Amino acid sequence: MMTRASRREKVQAIERDVNKLETELTKAIRQLSETAEEQLRELKQRTKRLALDIETQTENDP
Repeated sequence: MMTRASRREKVQAIERDVNKLETELTKAIRQLSETAEEQLRELKQRTKRLALDIETQTENDP
């Protein structure tokens, strides 16, 4: 049979694990968000360069 103290210790251990996992997940989500924002910026820059290239080619076409 489990004593109250041992149950309390088990619950506290589980709470610590949950808090640790929550922290790790929050960190991972933040990193993914930063990566997505960076990729979006790069994509926008590439799109602008491509649009300028197309515009330049159109102007130079006879």
